[in-house]
Amino acid sequence: FLHMSLFGTKMDMSTPNGTRFIKRLAFVIITLLPKIASAFSPTNRVPLRLNAHIHQKHVTTTTTPTTTATTTTRLHAAPSPSDKDYNYLSSFFTGGAFDDEDDAAIKIASKLKTVRDLGWTDPTPRRKGSTRPRHRAFGGSTEKALQDKAGFDESNENCPDRWLTQDEFYAIAKSSGPAADTVFVALAGGGAFAERDVCETKLAGWYLNKKFNEEQFLKDVKKGRTDLALGWAVFLGITGTSALCIVLPTNPLAKGLEALINAVLKG
Repeated sequence: FLHMSLFGTKMDMSTPNGTRFIKRLAFVIITLLPKIASAFSPTNRVPLRLNAHIHQKHVTTTTTPTTTATTTTRLHAAPSPSDKDYNYLSSFFTGGAFDDEDDAAIKIASKLKTVRDLGWTDPTPRRKGSTRPRHRAFGGSTEKALQDKAGFDESNENCPDRWLTQDEFYAIAKSSGPAADTVFVALAGGGAFAERDVCETKLAGWYLNKKFNEEQFLKDVKKGRTDLALGWAVFLGITGTSALCIVLPTNPLAKGLEALINAVLKG
């Protein structure tokens, strides 16, 4: 049957030709059977195809080493409420009232003999302006210096003198501690700026008979601190009274104030 399928003729297997055909067919089957089995084996089938693919395409593979980066993040503790309160109080201007720096302040003040030492180089004072530095408690802490306000022009002959700022005084004194604050409060009082005419009067009192008068300087320090504290006391009194009248509108103070206003209106 096989011979008929291949060659179209039927062979008698009992003849010598038929015997030789069977032997050759058996030899071919025995030779090809292991190769056919290995080709269809599950373990060898993919590698054979892969090897053939690599051989035909000449594919070259390379391995790139990977690098691992390590990042360290530092953790910081959040500031406690006490730290925030300390930072706020340390930035609050007290004129050196809570620090015993009078001796150091005297050394700084004794070097200031004229207003020229404070930055006013013009020998002739300019016209005194109508604007005065406000108290720190009533907007003076955030107020702009006169020279930083709109319309200030020193080329104009009617322009008033500049104000001395706290930072400018720190640069002159080469210090920003309690001793410098003590001298500045003696010059500026409760304000955040010092005026030329006021400084001229103060310096003249500190240098009587061409000698530094420590007693007069300390009096001006005390006066400046008193002005600073009194302004804050008035501010806190007003705001505290207003808050009390809002929270407790029937408190005796509110009733007394109401009676006073009624008396003024009726009178």
